[in-house]
Amino acid sequence: MRMMKRWVAILLASGLIMTACGQREGSSPETGTAVGEQTDGAESPAAVQAEIPKPVIDYPRSGEMPEFKGIGNAKVEEKTLNSGEKEAVAVGRKKAKDGLELDLTPYIQPGKKYSVSMTMNFTIEESTVDVLACDCVLTDKEGSESVEVLSEDTLQSYRKGTVDGMIDTKEAGKVVLKWYMKECKTADIHIRALTVTEVQTGPEAALKYESASKLAGQYGFTLGTVVNGSTYENKDYQEIIKKHFNSLSTANEMKAYSLLDQGASIQAAKKGTDEPQVNFTLADEMVGFAAENGIGVRGHCLVWDAYMCDWFFNEGYENGAKKVSKEVMKKRMESYIRQVVEHFDKKFPGTVYCWDVVNEAVGDNEGTDCQAGDVRRTRTHREGEDNPFYKYVGEDYIKLAFQYARKYAAPEVKLFYNDYSTIYPEKRAAIVELIKWLNAGEKIADGVGMQAYLDMDESLLISRKGSGGASLEDSVKAFSDLGVEVHLTEMTVRNYQKENNEAHGEYYYKLFQKIKEINADKPRITNVTIWGITDTPDAIEGDYTYNLSGTYYGILDVMYQPKPAFAKMVQALSEKKR
Repeated sequence: MRMMKRWVAILLASGLIMTACGQREGSSPETGTAVGEQTDGAESPAAVQAEIPKPVIDYPRSGEMPEFKGIGNAKVEEKTLNSGEKEAVAVGRKKAKDGLELDLTPYIQPGKKYSVSMTMNFTIEESTVDVLACDCVLTDKEGSESVEVLSEDTLQSYRKGTVDGMIDTKEAGKVVLKWYMKECKTADIHIRALTVTEVQTGPEAALKYESASKLAGQYGFTLGTVVNGSTYENKDYQEIIKKHFNSLSTANEMKAYSLLDQGASIQAAKKGTDEPQVNFTLADEMVGFAAENGIGVRGHCLVWDAYMCDWFFNEGYENGAKKVSKEVMKKRMESYIRQVVEHFDKKFPGTVYCWDVVNEAVGDNEGTDCQAGDVRRTRTHREGEDNPFYKYVGEDYIKLAFQYARKYAAPEVKLFYNDYSTIYPEKRAAIVELIKWLNAGEKIADGVGMQAYLDMDESLLISRKGSGGASLEDSVKAFSDLGVEVHLTEMTVRNYQKENNEAHGEYYYKLFQKIKEINADKPRITNVTIWGITDTPDAIEGDYTYNLSGTYYGILDVMYQPKPAFAKMVQALSEKKR
């Protein structure tokens, strides 16, 4: 599909683009609220639902067909499908420009923006290639017309077309949508669904809700989200964060490959100082924003093999140079961890309340990602490439990293091991063994971070002990029973279709009800971080963001308007403990 992207480009400049985190599938964050305590002022479910904008046209669900008119030879008829649903059909087309039009003027208000979403079917041959076009014709008060191409959808070997775009009515006296096919002269155009909804912009609607993090606090967990180098500066994004979240993670800006400064490290080495040099400029800006607004920060992350700078392991920090010894690498890793944790402790006391010390160090496949028979499945390779920490620091690099972090971090800072696919039994068992090993003799790991990229599958939420199936509940309890905290560090509910937004919202409701249930006896889950709160409708099928999360996974749309997922999350957190 070739969409007109101008409005999307503007919006996505302020939205969150998911960043590479290796997934395949007050200044203090403490809540101070008892588990199960009801927060005063929580909105009722009815009040929450009222925040979702209602379409001005919603056909056929509204039961009334809009006043479509035929263009040229075409006439518009309403027909009933075998399912009993209605559809509007443009019949009698004899030339390409024959189609149908809809005068939106009676439905809308000048000066406002509207989203248009439409699903259409066609009676064309399987081998036919054609283009469905949708034009928006704006007529000003002087009678001058301007035409904008809202959408062009190429049809090839299938019979379904879509329209998904945005109309800025400006000060037009008349707004008309026109649909036609660029080449096919005879195909009937079947309109199966059409919604036109006023688009609100800015954070105002979301800010009317009770604070989501305040509501979460009554169940023993903080509520977080993620920021990157562009989103944290967006004023609308900031207002939503300040109202609804009391924990922040940076997408990439606190990872080693972002902080390490090769040029400075080379110069230091030439002067006889082998310690790696670190540049905190961007990370300081983001952590500073959190500190100024009394928001805690999850430090993400200290040690991660993916995308790690190869020069970090080389003599003189030079590209292509010989690798240093394991003893030198241990000193470098200790120096890096010391510099990072001490920097944030001193510059922003109490803000960074925990660290993901090691990220994704448990392999998925024995014999490929890790050695056969290793109960901890310590990662030796990632996608065929060596894990440089395992190879150049040693197989005990995970424990060393935790020991260094515990040595230099403030006593109240919690240390976490973070990984993906933690809901699966094999990964769960390996992480259990890893935590037991780390905490044998001295507790140096305070928690497990569970990246939680979830499909809308309710079976993933419930206990499935004995079945060998994936289970969020079973994994949380398995880790919690080791005497450590659990964070859902990168929680996303995948959604690839806009029409699934209602189902997406219902899943969010059930997910937060399950979190409340898990925390009913004690706060096992102490943080939930939603990884990406706005949609990315331009994510291309097959790219990283699309595969990881989809396109409509956000709890807000690209205009920062609450989606059903946001409303249902707040509803679940507002309801009294049963």
